[in-house]
Amino acid sequence: MRRSWDKRYAPIESSVVQPMFREVAQMRAIATLLILVVLISVSLPAQAGGKDWLGVGLAGLILLLGGGNNDNAACVRQQPIQPEAVAVVMRPTGSLGDVVIRDCSGPDSAQFAVTDILTKTGWRIINDSDREAGEQERQRYGTAGSSARVTHYAHITTQFHDGRLARRWNRNGGSSTEEDVREIICVVDLNITEISGATVATARGIGSSWSQFSNWSWSGRHWGYSQETFTPQQPDVAFWAALIRACNQVSGQRAGQAAQATATPQVKPCIAEIRDGFIYINLGSAQGVQEGDRFDVMGGEPIKDPNTGEVLGALAKCQIRVDRVLGDRLSRCDLVVDDYPGRLCKAGDPIAPVK
Repeated sequence: MRRSWDKRYAPIESSVVQPMFREVAQMRAIATLLILVVLISVSLPAQAGGKDWLGVGLAGLILLLGGGNNDNAACVRQQPIQPEAVAVVMRPTGSLGDVVIRDCSGPDSAQFAVTDILTKTGWRIINDSDREAGEQERQRYGTAGSSARVTHYAHITTQFHDGRLARRWNRNGGSSTEEDVREIICVVDLNITEISGATVATARGIGSSWSQFSNWSWSGRHWGYSQETFTPQQPDVAFWAALIRACNQVSGQRAGQAAQATATPQVKPCIAEIRDGFIYINLGSAQGVQEGDRFDVMGGEPIKDPNTGEVLGALAKCQIRVDRVLGDRLSRCDLVVDDYPGRLCKAGDPIAPVK
């Protein structure tokens, strides 16, 4: 399998050439000039201009050395390009939700890569045809169906750009050849939405065709119905690197949302306690409660339809007003009507804000 990067690659800008060959040519020129200067200065007498030849030769030698130093400064041999390390952040499959891939642009390997990498980063991929079959089964037989219900959609867009230029030396026995290789940069925008269309998480990943991977490999995989091992090209490698980075970010955002929801349980608004003529509720500054806010104490007499007996709703027992916010989840209230609180409500009664 052809690798997507090579340690023989060295970055170059504009017209930088292999320094080794230039250094050899410079050394040969210096040695030749030095020999000529010595021979001419020795063979010619002083009155014939031997000293003049020696001075000219030394001046030329100095200029050559100076020019060679400048060329060397511009052509310092670069270190080989180190491949960019890209790692998949592994999460349990399905821990972040069930997703259908709606839009996916990229190279031929895009569909497989998106499915595989999203699965490894915590999503369960639902095939569109399986989902449609499950929906038909539910509608026809009224059963739960065999496929999971979709909770999210994934949308992937891809762009490719030219990156850095590298020179590669191919050595075959005693000879060597050069070729310039252009890096490919891929930009992947990944957007995860709820089925309602609301955005859950979004991220942009940027990848290089000079990348190597950990926790993920394409080696030995078969594509579609073919039994031939897939050989990745530079656009594939750049796309995979960008996709992994985008998936890691999106899954991290989603995991953070889930952790926050678990750490902050949903509060069921109610009366916590009645003491010393005041009513204390389990809502406070964390829920945005302010002094003067009013709440209906629910649980009053039900209202029924006289024809069917269906319960249409219920009257509020009473109405309370926030007197002081005491904490994140605690506020003190008093009755809007002038009466003893214990007569109208009790601890545990649900409350609802007055709109």
